[in-house]
Amino acid sequence: MFPHSWSTWLIPEMSVENPLFIPQAHESQAYELVFRKTTDAIAAFFPIAYSNRYDGRIETDYLVSAGWLEPWNPLPYDKYEVTETTLQSVRRRCVATIVPAEAGGYYVEVKIYKELEDLARPAYAGAGAVVPRLEETPGRIYVTTTATPAPKQWIPVGRDYAFEQVILLRLKKWL
Repeated sequence: MFPHSWSTWLIPEMSVENPLFIPQAHESQAYELVFRKTTDAIAAFFPIAYSNRYDGRIETDYLVSAGWLEPWNPLPYDKYEVTETTLQSVRRRCVATIVPAEAGGYYVEVKIYKELEDLARPAYAGAGAVVPRLEETPGRIYVTTTATPAPKQWIPVGRDYAFEQVILLRLKKWL
């Protein structure tokens, strides 16, 4: 049994529309409740970097996804996603906006962006690196220089619709 098999219950069985319409009665605290519950639903998975009640916008920091070797960090992925994040560094970022609807209530739109790490070669790979020789070379001293590491770059892959559904379903259940 794999460590993440117990977390597959988080994958949504049904889907909701994005943006999600949340009907509200005429209460003075309705927007506050929607904003707070949306922040809580996102904060269950991502660290919040920016939230502004007046703007209706919530943004998160990047979160590097866990793989099979990190069972203490379960996230709502299927087996393909967990295998991909084990073999390749993947990070995600969430942006949510809350907009008042004309007929009353609010639209909550959640977007999760997914990126792959772009490396020149696999991290900690010894192939192609300088291998020191064990015997001494008579009369010569070789000085090896280390190449400066390339800056980390990330390749945008698109949106993670399944993860968006998890957050939207959680929000729908709470409201």
